[in-house]
Amino acid sequence: MKHHPWTWRPFGALLLVLVLCCPRNVNADIANFELDGKIYTKILYANDDSQGSQWLGHPFWKDNFTGSNGQASEFELGIRARVSDHVTAGARLKSRWGADWHDWWENGDLKLTETGSPVPFPGDTSGESLGMNHASYMKLRGFWIEVRDPPIRTVQVIRAGSSDLGMFNAWTIGKVRYIDRDNARGFFVWGGFDAVPVKYVAVVTAPSKEWGSIGWNLGNGDPALDNPFITQDWAYGLKLTSRPIDELRVTAIGSYLIDREFNLYDPDAPNTLVPDGVSDYAVDTAPRFRMANGTLEANANIDFVRLYGIGAWSWSLINPMYATNGVENFQGFFPVVWGETGADGNLLPVRGLAGIFKADVTDPFGVGLSLTAEYFNIGQHYNAILGARREADVLLTDGFVSGGQLPTLNIANEFHDFDEPWFESCIGWNGVTLVASQFLGMSELKGEFTYLTYNTNMQGRDIDHVYPGFLYPDGFTDTDFYDYANVGDRGRDFRAVYQENQDRRTQIMALWFNTLIDVGRGIEWNTKAKFIRDRDLRDVTLANDDYAGDIYQLDVRTGYQLTDELTGFLGDEINYWREKDRSPLTASLANGYYEYLTRKNRLYVGFEYNFGGVKFTYLAEWLVKDQERGDWGELPEFTFGDLIPHPLTNTAAYHGWNRIRTKATFETSW
Repeated sequence: MKHHPWTWRPFGALLLVLVLCCPRNVNADIANFELDGKIYTKILYANDDSQGSQWLGHPFWKDNFTGSNGQASEFELGIRARVSDHVTAGARLKSRWGADWHDWWENGDLKLTETGSPVPFPGDTSGESLGMNHASYMKLRGFWIEVRDPPIRTVQVIRAGSSDLGMFNAWTIGKVRYIDRDNARGFFVWGGFDAVPVKYVAVVTAPSKEWGSIGWNLGNGDPALDNPFITQDWAYGLKLTSRPIDELRVTAIGSYLIDREFNLYDPDAPNTLVPDGVSDYAVDTAPRFRMANGTLEANANIDFVRLYGIGAWSWSLINPMYATNGVENFQGFFPVVWGETGADGNLLPVRGLAGIFKADVTDPFGVGLSLTAEYFNIGQHYNAILGARREADVLLTDGFVSGGQLPTLNIANEFHDFDEPWFESCIGWNGVTLVASQFLGMSELKGEFTYLTYNTNMQGRDIDHVYPGFLYPDGFTDTDFYDYANVGDRGRDFRAVYQENQDRRTQIMALWFNTLIDVGRGIEWNTKAKFIRDRDLRDVTLANDDYAGDIYQLDVRTGYQLTDELTGFLGDEINYWREKDRSPLTASLANGYYEYLTRKNRLYVGFEYNFGGVKFTYLAEWLVKDQERGDWGELPEFTFGDLIPHPLTNTAAYHGWNRIRTKATFETSW
């Protein structure tokens, strides 16, 4: 006999509360409606052969809008209604991105070939060849009903519908990035308690189909499953905040994700393993993946001193019966650690810890000098698959890239343009950052020093079955020439934190100088100089595989308010990289490593024009890069464009890039 537990879903209870709390027989008068709109146009140009309106699109399959030569527009309509003094509602409609101006004959269908397959004819002029991305159709992006001050003790707000999930933090459930800002749907409750100074936020939300679980899917597309079950996959979150005294705020957050599938040991399940079992015409579920995250966070303000601390914990467990091991089968592209196999043959849970402590002292001597110190220790197994994937930063350091560091292997550096910031995984980082800033009139001088070691340092790590390697774990990453296939030899993947053999140390030093020169309307001057020294002994038993990388970067930018409506800027960024033993010569590491010298110059200019509610922006960049790659012991200095052959094998490689790319935007809202 099968066990039939009475099951209960929190979202069902929340829905019942909504029904009970909503006022009866209330109509929204037309005067209570608010409408707003926005039109956004983007124009890309580059001296390459790509066509589209998004510099980087989907990383895994070919979309039909990725490219650097295209013009596209989108329209957004927001609707809000005041139903009563306690109830409001709203929705957001937005056109699908990707309809290039030059596709205006497209109707959104795929023309059928003679065999009936939806594959467009080469050179098709029918208007039915590019699909719905090019049809400018409207999509329901956000919708919500919100009840305020219902007659329920401890409850202040109940919301059903869309949210950006920004009420938690980057370590648990992160704020959804801008392209999906209102796509997350769920049930939300805000409230507090009279007896104790505690406020709470509770949520039940549906995870994203494309990245909400292992393998960047909820079972859909996983070779291990023929009938993925996605409509009972949920994430639960609870946030408790207390301010026991004015100077102290304490926050505790917990989240739990469960990815369910049909239980294959149920005789009623599709493709059951026990077809001759006793049927009861009901189907049980089994967990495919579970992850729990928790944080305890404290903020204290004492005069000119601000203290911040956070401790984080993660737990995850994969059921291999319903999931494909992406470490083994997808070239190491997998957003979680697969886990070790226990004595009973099942996978063991993966547990991780992390912590940060930061002290910020603001101008203690009254001379404009402020100091910040941060200690961080993120365990090698900490991971937050639902944490922030970009547009957040958990560490003080400037890091390796321009955007920030996040404690997840689920980093998203796609669906964005070349002028947007980049983000990297900081799983395993352990170190300290010191920052000092000095204000002198209209000028600021700021410096950073960071020392990094890594909790991922290990010999003989199993990157073939347990730990995802993301295929490209070596070298500095070149975000200007980033590509998923690495044909541009871009270096390390942003998510690559594990290597088979690693013994690594890093030092990051940066200096900023910003000032306003009192000429005319005032000239803004910004300078940033950065140096990174990265060392990895790799296999400590070998002397000829040690990585040594030094990166030098200088960025100088000046801006000026040309008129009341027009602002312009001009800048130049210079990079010089010298890397010893960066990338393997062949698949066999015993054959040695390539060594690299890279010089890159990025000259850029842009402006912003605002007039009468319309904003126009323009950015143009000229990128010149030379990269020499060889397999000798010490690379000599080289001149731009010169090819230095190997003295014996002539196997040196020279790569040169000369790219121009521009981006213009034109937008208005009302």
